[in-house]
Amino acid sequence: DNRFIINRFLSAMNIWPSCRARTQKAVFKFVYNCSFRKSAELPPRFSSDKAAEKGIIYVHWPYCSQLCTYCNFNKYVSRDVKHNDLVSCLIQEVTTRLRMSSIDEVTSVYFGGGTPSLAEPLAIETILATISKLVPTSPNIEVSLEVNPTSGQLHKLKHFKHAGINRLSIGMQSLRNKDLKLFNRDHSTQEALRTLEDASSFFKGRISIDMIFGRPGQSFLEWKQELSEVIQICDQHLSLYQLTVELGTPLAKMIQKGELCLPASEELADMYEYSVEELQQAEILRYEVSNFSKMGAECQHSLSYWTGRDYIGIGPGAHSRFIARHQSGYCHSVNTLEPKQWMTKVYHDGHGIQFLKHLSKKERAEEILTTSLRTTKGLYAKTWDKLVPDVQQFSSLFNDGHENVRNLCQNGLLVIDEHGMRATMKGLNVIDAIVVELLSI
Repeated sequence: DNRFIINRFLSAMNIWPSCRARTQKAVFKFVYNCSFRKSAELPPRFSSDKAAEKGIIYVHWPYCSQLCTYCNFNKYVSRDVKHNDLVSCLIQEVTTRLRMSSIDEVTSVYFGGGTPSLAEPLAIETILATISKLVPTSPNIEVSLEVNPTSGQLHKLKHFKHAGINRLSIGMQSLRNKDLKLFNRDHSTQEALRTLEDASSFFKGRISIDMIFGRPGQSFLEWKQELSEVIQICDQHLSLYQLTVELGTPLAKMIQKGELCLPASEELADMYEYSVEELQQAEILRYEVSNFSKMGAECQHSLSYWTGRDYIGIGPGAHSRFIARHQSGYCHSVNTLEPKQWMTKVYHDGHGIQFLKHLSKKERAEEILTTSLRTTKGLYAKTWDKLVPDVQQFSSLFNDGHENVRNLCQNGLLVIDEHGMRATMKGLNVIDAIVVELLSI
């Protein structure tokens, strides 16, 4: 899914000697199939007609100690995880993918999962070292790690810090033990609070916590009390998600059987709107529909997704959006899901791509519109004109001459000015409906 790997690089890319011939063959086959321009003599990293492209990297660690009842992410429980093989494949894939993409500077790396804190700190350090050898990294690069708040984390957190992690995302999800048990989480409220305290020793001011509201049986008053506790312990950043019931999960089956009951939609809306107001009073400001932070503590990795920056996903099931070398359009790729199959493909091809699609101009424009409007800053006109230059210019496409736009503005849901377009505080509460209206233009 991204860049060329040429002969002179095979030895420098830590590709095993026995695999070099087939890797070379696979890469050139991939290059041909994706209609990349081939050249008789290719430099180490291709020059591009474009300005340097900044991008981000997501690394997926697919394993968990146990499975949560609500989660449908690409994750697995295994007592026989071959850590060395998995890390070797992650290194191989990030090498291949960066060589194939147009990314000339990495501004953030995010280790997600699964439970990436199950990885050894040395594995994290090795992956980061590989990235920094391949492309320049931003001087203030953000390197995040998702952590489950289980007991005994203090020692490992220290080593993650030394490995290069500078930001943590702690999956608390709830401060109520009954709900943690319902979700089959592998921690208690007490362990979560202890982990947060331990993390503050090394990552003070660089910690995010994840919380879920709208849980089965939860009332508005119960969430009101819990939110006040969340505000008290919040370091700088909070990711707040309404519970989504995914088909096929154990939680969905319990709800379908009538064993559990979710709050009504009106109560869910009240919970969310109350949360926004209370967090704002605590100076924890919403900057995206589900993300809140104190000033200057926004997650740069997430902002890069929402503002249309190139990203490469490494690991089983990871997604990517990127411009390939000597290509003007965007590509979307999805990796093989199952870890062992993904590793086999990486050993054979140098990457784990199972699906690759060249996005049309319309598809790319729709993505930019959909993701940017989730943020409080919205969509800048200059960003639109830069990222989708072959689509109608912002000023002629989005104006009050269109009935849909005019109605949204008159109803206090949308603001359009010379700088661009953004949802109002009221509009962010119903952003999905707004996007549907704008996509129909």
